[in-house]
Amino acid sequence: MAANPAARARVEQLSRPPLIAIVDDDAAVREALVDLLQVAGFEGASFNSGADLLDGGDPGRFDMVITDLRMPQMDGIELIRRLQAADEPPPTLVLTSCLDAGPRARALQSGAAGCLTKPVEEQVLLQQIEEILAPDGRGATRRQ
Repeated sequence: MAANPAARARVEQLSRPPLIAIVDDDAAVREALVDLLQVAGFEGASFNSGADLLDGGDPGRFDMVITDLRMPQMDGIELIRRLQAADEPPPTLVLTSCLDAGPRARALQSGAAGCLTKPVEEQVLLQQIEEILAPDGRGATRRQ
């Protein structure tokens, strides 16, 4: 008897580490985050821009997206809006050095699951990722 395709996809998802896309125009930030994720048991893929993520294939294959707010061409808010237009958008966490409440609030209103201020402590970031990826965490809104 063939397994239900949805059940098969869920088993496959559970048998691999969560895949997290890192979108930031700063190469050092992307590299540091990918390294941190790997040490914590996640798999990371880095993208220089939102366009690179969207053009690079199916963004829905990611379990989560971590993005900066301020980037050239497409900012993090526009990326969140485009991701939210998908049938099953991945939850998005914003990491930003922007202290202005306006863009942070717009990111959350656009569908971001959370917003943390750079520099962020590793444990705070990892805890936020775990909360967002928890079965009941999709769409949870938390801020540092």
